[in-house]
Amino acid sequence: MTPSIQFASGFQIAILADRIASAMRTAGFPKDLFQEVLDHQPDLLTPELLEVVRKHVEGGNPMIIHRVRVERTRSKSASLLAIGGIQHVDNKVLASAPTGEDEDVDVYIFKPGPECYTEGRISCEEVERQYERYHLKPDLQAVAALHEEDPSWSARNPHAMQWHDGEHYCFASFGEACGRRRINVNRYVHVWDNHWSFAGVRKNPSSVSS
Repeated sequence: MTPSIQFASGFQIAILADRIASAMRTAGFPKDLFQEVLDHQPDLLTPELLEVVRKHVEGGNPMIIHRVRVERTRSKSASLLAIGGIQHVDNKVLASAPTGEDEDVDVYIFKPGPECYTEGRISCEEVERQYERYHLKPDLQAVAALHEEDPSWSARNPHAMQWHDGEHYCFASFGEACGRRRINVNRYVHVWDNHWSFAGVRKNPSSVSS
């Protein structure tokens, strides 16, 4: 059973909105310039403000966020092949890898906090709990799109995505060894070393259930 995610209440949001409104009333913004922002930039301003709040809510473990364009008409195999590099892929595991539907997606790369590790290692069960904590889910094609856009990114930031196929924990890892990019898709992982980060995309809040 997936634990239920409790989202910020309308009352909590109203408290923050009221404090922001109070601060803005005393900030001395020129009326005409403020109106220009409202007229021409509200679609840019709102997500910027949201990300500031998100940064503080998730502040203990800051995330790297990449906006990617995903070619959903490709197969999962073709999405990986577009990255290049040395690839070790179990096709049965690849078939079970989750993907999404949206073409424009934010990919979140997160590193669990130090309290999640024991002697430098973190269990798959704890990684799963961290996905739930940040309301993220794995999306193979979105993560692959990140590497297609920036092939050198995995060398600087080795990371993986993890999922459960109903019997075993499975993974897709992206990194570099001996100067060459490497992708592994397999199962039977039990623990992760602390040099790995993890990738996911936001869940749809309406899809969360207990």
